[in-house]
Amino acid sequence: MPDVFANITAASPEAIDTIARVLELRAALPQQQQMLRAYLQDIEFPPASRVLEVGCGTGAVARVLATWPNVAEVVGVDPSPLLLERGRSLASGVPHLTFETGDGRALGFKDETFDVVVLHTLLTHVPEAEAVLAQAHRVLRPGGHYLPGNCRRRIAPARWAREVRTCFFARRS
Repeated sequence: MPDVFANITAASPEAIDTIARVLELRAALPQQQQMLRAYLQDIEFPPASRVLEVGCGTGAVARVLATWPNVAEVVGVDPSPLLLERGRSLASGVPHLTFETGDGRALGFKDETFDVVVLHTLLTHVPEAEAVLAQAHRVLRPGGHYLPGNCRRRIAPARWAREVRTCFFARRS
C-alpha cells in the first residue's frame, strides 16, 4: 500500500480530514505526550531559541514547542495546505507559532536560521529523505540541534554524518 504521507498534497480532502483527526488523537495519548516531553528535555534550547518543525502536519508538536522553556519562536512547515489550515485553527491563541507551506527537501529559509530543527516521525515518509537532512543541516545555526523524531535523540552538527548514518539508516532496515 502506498504511503499517503509521501505525497500528501495528492490526498483527498476526506483523507486529509481523517489524517488530521488521527494526528490529533495520537498527540493526545499520554504515551505520546510522555515520549515527546522525554526527547524535548534532552535538547539544550538556548535562550530565545528559534525552532523549525518540518512536516508539522496539524502542529501538535509545534504547539508544545511554542510553550517550551527558552523557545521564542516556532515555525511549522508542511506541504499540505489543508493540514496547515487545521494547524492554524488549533493554534489560535498560541503565541510565537507560525505555519508555512513548504517541502522539507527545499526549505525557504536562509542558512543558519534556527537553533533547533525537529523532524518528528517524518523521515520514514519522505522520498529522498537525505535531501531533508541536508536542508535541516543547512538551516541550523552553529551549535544547533537536529532532532529526528524517528530516532528519539538529538544530533549536533559536529556529529552529523556519523549519527545520521547510525540513526536514520538503522531505522530504515
